[in-house]
Amino acid sequence: MMKVFEDDLNQRADNLASDIPHQSTKQTWLIAGRWGSGKSSLLHALKPRLLHQGLIPIVVSPPPRDMDTGPAALLQIGETLQVHGLLNSDLELLQDTATPWSEKLSGIVSAIDRSRADVVLLCDEAGKWTVPPTADEAFSPYSNSHIEELVHAIHDRLRCRRVFTHPSGGKGDSARRYNLPGDTHPSWLLEARETWGDLAVPAHELHTRLGANLGVATPLEIRLLVALAAVTSVTDVAGYYSSQWPESQAIVRRLASKVAARHDYADLRTLWAQLALCREFIDQELLDWMGAESLGSEQRAVLHHGLLHRRENEYEMNHVLRYNELVASWLTRDSRIAAHRRLSDYYAAKIAEMKLRSSTCLGRELEAFHHASESADPDAVQRFRPLFADQLNKLGRALSKEARNFTAAADVFRQAIRWDDRNHYAHHYLAYNIDWLATDPALAESEYRRALEVNPEHPWWWSRWINFLITLGRAREAREEWARAVEALQLVAGEGPETVYQSLHLSVARLLIHRAQLDFADAVLNETPVSLRKNDRRFGALENLLAALREAERARSLFPLTVTFNERWTDKPHLDFPRKQDIVKWFPAQVDAVSGETIRLVMGKLADDGQRVEYAHVELPRSRFDAAAMDEPSGELAPGRFLELAFYGPEETLKIRSHPDQPWESPDLPPIDPEPRRYLRKAGIAP
Repeated sequence: MMKVFEDDLNQRADNLASDIPHQSTKQTWLIAGRWGSGKSSLLHALKPRLLHQGLIPIVVSPPPRDMDTGPAALLQIGETLQVHGLLNSDLELLQDTATPWSEKLSGIVSAIDRSRADVVLLCDEAGKWTVPPTADEAFSPYSNSHIEELVHAIHDRLRCRRVFTHPSGGKGDSARRYNLPGDTHPSWLLEARETWGDLAVPAHELHTRLGANLGVATPLEIRLLVALAAVTSVTDVAGYYSSQWPESQAIVRRLASKVAARHDYADLRTLWAQLALCREFIDQELLDWMGAESLGSEQRAVLHHGLLHRRENEYEMNHVLRYNELVASWLTRDSRIAAHRRLSDYYAAKIAEMKLRSSTCLGRELEAFHHASESADPDAVQRFRPLFADQLNKLGRALSKEARNFTAAADVFRQAIRWDDRNHYAHHYLAYNIDWLATDPALAESEYRRALEVNPEHPWWWSRWINFLITLGRAREAREEWARAVEALQLVAGEGPETVYQSLHLSVARLLIHRAQLDFADAVLNETPVSLRKNDRRFGALENLLAALREAERARSLFPLTVTFNERWTDKPHLDFPRKQDIVKWFPAQVDAVSGETIRLVMGKLADDGQRVEYAHVELPRSRFDAAAMDEPSGELAPGRFLELAFYGPEETLKIRSHPDQPWESPDLPPIDPEPRRYLRKAGIAP
């Protein structure tokens, strides 16, 4: 941490900490500011000051928007209360897997209220703990409801003092705002040469080149700019910043791309991506565990002074550095799993040390279970105990999605249901994994139904249930359930969030088209908003495939799937003919029959009204066909092959080209999941 920043931070923390004890126990403070302006640093700096004043500060900073965010936050509160002797028997309550979430939460609320005059909750970015209403199947609505209940309890049920970063701590006028302006930390941060270590030279040169222009940069942005200067050059950074005035997200993207281009930074790339998997503060022991000591001096400086932010004896990697697509791509699936295993080993060692000291380590146990779950290794998970059904949901999803171990995933979801029968996420994904295995359709059906019984408002629950019925050939029931889904999700008027249509309509229409249930598919697509069908390429691919199948149904298809329905009738042919400017007319065609002397074609043209297609059968002597063919001769053609015929000049000289004869599927088509032939394969009917 830079000394000048510490001095400024300490002054702000002293001011805010002196105000807190003098306000009522129901008072709320909001620390507001830009991303990277120092909100979290100020929040954490309050803790030792409040302790010194005899208060009990509880920092609540769980990993945001994850299945175990709620449990992590609850354990952070519970462990701090336990340290101060305020939890009594409620610690056992937190560890009891048979105790429902609501009772665990109520126990924590009661413990805080008993000491509300002394407790100060310090909540970091509480507005980012939950996800917005979404149909994304990657996030559990079951877990999100727990996070929402916790946030509601902090905002509305607790009667202790509360400090929030970001404007998320309440809407009333009673909240005391503490704003961090964007120009709080200008370029003088760069002048403290002794605090930048091996980056002191580029930091000083940046100060010389940019000076007052850095007055609007946050501490995070200044750190990133110095790191970028070390990786590239001060001249490059000065020109980049002066021309664009970028914010932190843009600087991180540029820094990641420049690090990726440096072959000598390969070790730092790997470590950056591995540390991005960490959800807690990072101490030097963890850095050494992950191999930081093997970095060269320049790379270590970029790591410690640019990628990480030191807070007392620990480091933090800002979310903007962790959630970056390029950084995530630096780890393969196998190397990402290996990193999670290594992190779970680290936490296992820390837990063993803490237990020797009789220290409470529930939070560390949760992190260990998280990393073991993400490794999708059932054996690795056995070392750690889960305390919440949310953790089991997360493990089951990893086993199913990452390891494709549907049997192990099903067993985990069975355990989650034993802990909480209203866990609709576990019911649905028990059904999904049993459905994938195709071993017990009756169990899959009952679990799909149970998930919808508990939560009929999640589109994925309807989507997979309806597709299950379609797969088993129960078309009438599928239509009935479709009508129920549209009503339950309030889509009768054709209005609703796009994510709902992308989860329900897209998935169901895809399977219906695959199974050639075209009327049902047509109805599903017609219920999708026109704007979504126009702008979402996946819906466009489905409509194109449906139109092609309709043509094939009438035995008059003239174009392969590579030519989309809306692009078929153009002025010039689609295939690569020479001198296209000299073509006077052209026709698409399909080979209808091949005889010893002739090639019989079905040809078409767009009618004068621009709507209808007029068809005709034409027979060409094989000799004329071969003379005009630019690709395969007539002897290599088979019925069904798609062609294009072009006529040149006044003489209408004929040239013929053939579309490639190979399977093709639009890359925009959504995948079908589960695999549609699973029950036929299980019965030995399909390969």
